[in-house]
Amino acid sequence: LSERFNGIRKLEITGDPKLFIIKSIGKIYSDCLAAMHKTKKDNSDTAYHNWRKQVKYLMYCMMILKNAWPSFFETYISELDELQKALGNLHDLNLFNGLVVDADLFSLDKKQKDLMLRFIYPRRKALKLQIHQIGDRLFSENQSAFSKRIFGIWQNSIFSR
Repeated sequence: LSERFNGIRKLEITGDPKLFIIKSIGKIYSDCLAAMHKTKKDNSDTAYHNWRKQVKYLMYCMMILKNAWPSFFETYISELDELQKALGNLHDLNLFNGLVVDADLFSLDKKQKDLMLRFIYPRRKALKLQIHQIGDRLFSENQSAFSKRIFGIWQNSIFSR
C-alpha cells in the first residue's frame, strides 16, 4: 500500500484539469451526496456501507490533489477520513449485531443477548448521529458549487506559483 501511495505522489495529472476536477471529482462528490441522502431514507447497513465506499473514492482523489495543493486539502481529507472511519465502525458494529442476533459464531442465552443488544443499539444510534453531522458539514453544497470551488483553488494555486 505504501508503494502504491508513493506512486500516486509521483503521478503527473495530464490532460484538461478543468475536465478532471469539474467532471470527474464532481461526479464522485455527487455520488457521495446521493449515498448520504440515501442513508437518510434507507437506514440499511448496505446503504451506509455504500456511502463509506463513495467517501473513500473522494478521499483518494483529494489525496492526489493534495500533493499539488496541500494547504487546502489536508483538512478536507482529514474530515473525510474521520467520516469513513466512523462509517467503518458502524459497519463493524452492524456485523457484530448480526452475529449476536443470529448467534452464528457463539451461543448466547436470552439474558446475554439482551445485554449485548442494549450495548449495540445505542452505540449504533450515536454513530449514525455522528456520521450525519460530519456528512452534513462535508457535503453541504451541491456538485456544481463543490466542483467550481475545487477548480478555483486549483486555478489560484497555479497562478500564484
